[in-house]
Amino acid sequence: MSINVITSITESRLTEYGGDPVLTSIVIATFNKLDYTQQCISSIREYTEPGTYEIIVVDNRSTDGTVEWLQSQPDIRAILNDENFGFPKACNQGIEISTGDNILLLNNDTIVTKDWLTNLLTSLYSSPEIGAVGSVTNSCSYGQAIPVTYNSLAEMQAFAAELNVSDPSAWEERLKLIGYCMLIKKSILDEIGLLDERFTPGNYEDDDISLRIRLAGFKLLLCRDTFIHHYGSVSFRDAPPQYIQLMQNNRQKFHDKWGFDPDQGNNFRLDVCSLVEAASNDEFRVLEIGCGCGGNLLQIKHRFPHAILHATERNPAAAAVAGRIAAVTEGETEETLSSLPRNYYDWVLISESVSKWPNAAEVLTSVRKLLKEDGRVLAVLQNSLHHARVKAYLLGQTESRSRNGFNVTEAQALFADSGFTQVSMTALVSAITEEERTFIQNLVSTVGLDTSIPYETAEILVSASNETEEMSIKRLINQVLSQTDTANSLRKLAEADPDDVIQLVERAGSEQKEELVNFLAVQLVEIGENKPALRYLQQAFEWNPQNTQTVFNLGLTMYMMAEPQLALEWFGILPERTEQVEGWIEKIRLEIAKEKYDRHRTKFLLRRIEQGLEREESASEIAQLLQDETLTVEELESEATAGLIHRAEVLTVIAAACFETNVHDPIFGLFDAALRFEPSNSFALYHLASSLHLFGEHENALVYLERIAEPDQATNELISKIRGQLQ
Repeated sequence: MSINVITSITESRLTEYGGDPVLTSIVIATFNKLDYTQQCISSIREYTEPGTYEIIVVDNRSTDGTVEWLQSQPDIRAILNDENFGFPKACNQGIEISTGDNILLLNNDTIVTKDWLTNLLTSLYSSPEIGAVGSVTNSCSYGQAIPVTYNSLAEMQAFAAELNVSDPSAWEERLKLIGYCMLIKKSILDEIGLLDERFTPGNYEDDDISLRIRLAGFKLLLCRDTFIHHYGSVSFRDAPPQYIQLMQNNRQKFHDKWGFDPDQGNNFRLDVCSLVEAASNDEFRVLEIGCGCGGNLLQIKHRFPHAILHATERNPAAAAVAGRIAAVTEGETEETLSSLPRNYYDWVLISESVSKWPNAAEVLTSVRKLLKEDGRVLAVLQNSLHHARVKAYLLGQTESRSRNGFNVTEAQALFADSGFTQVSMTALVSAITEEERTFIQNLVSTVGLDTSIPYETAEILVSASNETEEMSIKRLINQVLSQTDTANSLRKLAEADPDDVIQLVERAGSEQKEELVNFLAVQLVEIGENKPALRYLQQAFEWNPQNTQTVFNLGLTMYMMAEPQLALEWFGILPERTEQVEGWIEKIRLEIAKEKYDRHRTKFLLRRIEQGLEREESASEIAQLLQDETLTVEELESEATAGLIHRAEVLTVIAAACFETNVHDPIFGLFDAALRFEPSNSFALYHLASSLHLFGEHENALVYLERIAEPDQATNELISKIRGQLQ
């Protein structure tokens, strides 16, 4: 082993955090992939303030020129190993010779960006409680990847420059950080020790160091205000079977060391946590059953800082970790639930397998009793009909059917039998391979279903409550009035039967019932829910026809529903019109006049096309009206029904004009309308097939060409051409 050390870097002026200058030691382990290493080092030099860092590269006996290149770099402290010691030991070697106040573990297949280190340090030193921080990227597990829009490294740097603006609200506490870019205070490593080399050659050492940092009393933050690029798993990608076996082995090593499975213990479900609804500053109680190490609870705490968190967990080791986040009761679920207060929790998350409960209905009944009157339970059930479980069951490779999940019917019955009155279910569909698709199609064919969804659904996401419909409506109205979670509350209120809402308002006996339904109606119109808004306003008008606010809102709603004539009539009966109302009336009159002109113009153009008068110009003008959304295919079809004889031919001519003028959206709608009029019209069939052919849909084009009863020369030539392309 040889070491190349430079000393000039520590003589530079260092950036201060909390009054003290700090130096960051960037530790990079390498094994071949020189091109990635060079890109990584180059980006560090370009996007990191000189004098604030040192680069330490530990090479695990690369054979691609990496060693020679490292030896030629005066600003790199290099350790050149005579054998491949793996990632954990290589990192430890780098840490041991570091001189910095912080250690930044960085994969060599990364490219850093503007302000990356400054932002990470700002987060790391924002509180003495913070032990380590990490960035987001384009390719990473455990929710550290974000959607990206770039297609080149230049675009990537522009993307990062826009995102990398320090923002404390974008810091999110995590159970673990992925080690591709992990910044750790050196003092904490001095306290807890270095990476555990039992995880050689790599994987789960970041789970382990993350846990040790947390157990030492420090927090981990994911910095969503810092983005770097990550090529992803470069060193291991060439050997997938070995990589999978390595993952399994190290996962077991972690379990042996800590007493719980790292993947299960650290897991969190954004799809479940996102269903928890409240204002961000609300205080409410959450209970998670089977919390693991508390990943879901951390997600909820991030969104709702004042939430009061409780949990149960069977595994004592995981419960001890979660105890740093919530009040955790350790033990078997059936026993722990009986010790918890009834009518106490606003939300209950069930994060363990319900099908493993000896008596699921009985336990769910106990869960229901823990909820407040308007409380809600969220659960994810394994779908027993998922193709993988069906196949395993048929092969005798799984547990008994009763402990292998629930189908939708069983899940509905389970929650109903447990006393829940409001139950909604969402199918979570998994990705499938071609081999799996064939198996699913065989299942569907065998049982005679008309859909494959039951076999593609991996899990069933359940949301259930004790709430009656009336209680739900009351809660939603109160949330809208108090501007609490307004957008979501309005969407749900729009789904309720308007007559139920009106009856509830009437029964409440409020003297301000007209004002209330007017307020709700206006709120609904603002989010595009015009139909329920109209029903509320109609009722308000029945209560009091003299209420000018109701009349105005009716006019406004009619206008929003594209009924200008009715809007004009409502505005017209207002006893006193403000300047604003007069402006509305004038605007609507002009729109009505234009609409009449456009309608007459459309009829005129359709007749000219049918009569062969300036056919191309007329069709092109209609195509422009379609593009401008002044006219719709449905309106054209209606006009053709009322005033044309050769309807299919005229609509086909317009479709062809749309194609020629690159107005693509209405083309196939026009062809569909033409063939509804005349399913065997050869002119329409030929032009539809020609369009499909030009769009690359050769097989579909051939289907329509073969429907032509008496093909002419052009049809036969197109058939021959397409068949030749399909061979």
